[in-house]
Amino acid sequence: MEPIQFYSNIIGMKEETHGEKETMFTINGRNFFIENSEHNTVYFEFAVDDFERSKKKLLDSGCKVDHIYHERSEMISDPFGLKFHLYEVGKTK
Repeated sequence: MEPIQFYSNIIGMKEETHGEKETMFTINGRNFFIENSEHNTVYFEFAVDDFERSKKKLLDSGCKVDHIYHERSEMISDPFGLKFHLYEVGKTK
């Protein structure tokens, strides 16, 4: 079974968008993504009000940065292997 069918049909997530690079699902108000690649990377998305404070707390707790998209948008891995996109909303410079 392919990941997209699994998360949609078995887990019950709603497929919101299906693009060339990723598929976005939602469940209980949370965004959930599957990367369309040979690895089918699965990750969550967390929007925060204070990026630096949130990132510091995560890094101090054993998380690591996997990819920096821009100043306040990064892919993070937790110590247990779960990945999530951490980004800041609501602040303007």
